[in-house]
Amino acid sequence: MSRPAVSEDSFRFPIRPHLLQALEGLPDCAPDRDMRGGVWLDANESPYNTPLNRYPEAPHELEAALARIRSVRPEQVFACRGTADAMQLLLQLCCTPRQDNVVTTEPTLSPVRKLCVLLGVECRTARLDEQFRLSSETLLRACNDRTRLLFLCSPNNPTGNLLERNEILRAAASFRGLVVVDEAYVDFSRSTSLLPELTHLPNLVVIQSFSAILASAGLCLATIYAHAELLRHLRRIRPAHFLSTVVQTEGLKALRRYTDADRQVAQILDERSKVMAAFRLLPCCEAVYRSDANFFLARMRQFGLVRQRLAEGQVHVADCSGLPGCADCLRITVGLSGENSRLLGILRAIM
Repeated sequence: MSRPAVSEDSFRFPIRPHLLQALEGLPDCAPDRDMRGGVWLDANESPYNTPLNRYPEAPHELEAALARIRSVRPEQVFACRGTADAMQLLLQLCCTPRQDNVVTTEPTLSPVRKLCVLLGVECRTARLDEQFRLSSETLLRACNDRTRLLFLCSPNNPTGNLLERNEILRAAASFRGLVVVDEAYVDFSRSTSLLPELTHLPNLVVIQSFSAILASAGLCLATIYAHAELLRHLRRIRPAHFLSTVVQTEGLKALRRYTDADRQVAQILDERSKVMAAFRLLPCCEAVYRSDANFFLARMRQFGLVRQRLAEGQVHVADCSGLPGCADCLRITVGLSGENSRLLGILRAIM
């Protein structure tokens, strides 16, 4: 498929109308302060316990490092407090409560539906097919003239599969709002991120996370990659001092360990292959679905008994049976070899 192009001249970012003028008069909520010199008596901070006595600076160093790693411009990078925070900021910027709506796919485990309830924004859904594949036609049929955002997860959680790249690009080329793609697990897919498409699609927004690929879920740190104009508006509405000094420091340390991340990904993918193959041989397993992530989805026989035995063995997996198309399904995160063996040992005992 040839790359679709959306003209920057014709595209207008779907910012809430009353915010456009108001935002022009608002400064960035995290002003720059170079703490390396001078006497700072402007922010009611304590003079003791350096450096944690000072409010955190804007994360320019962190964003510059991410830009180098991901081969994008620094102005296209926005660091924030996790994927849910990224989605909330986009909803607040673009969706007028009780008027606008967003569309996402199902089954998908995403904070966007809960956020829509909290913010008074309608959340519509488009079903993936029986193999959890995306259709841009189905996605766009769920939209109307009040749809401002499309939220996709690729690789999808909990199903584990990459959504069809061409279908995402078709949707982005046709849709006049933002297409937001959560790529938290893309590094486990050995597939190309959508980041290069930012050049051609000003309405494309990519979210990535430190949680899985950098083994840093405790930081609750994520990144929005998007057009510089959109991020300029986001910087005006973000809370003051939104990323702590500790998170920024540890985030930079995590980025310096990217060589370790590559090695760990290779080990996880090797374990994933072994565990998925073992699951296919289990009498209590009905189906194992394709995975491009550090987890996979399996449909189980004797579902209640499987859950009971795993709970008794203190092995914790995700019950996805309540999601559309996921009856009797468990989402299995790939762990260390010993952890995976403990899981399989319990399941092999179920005849």
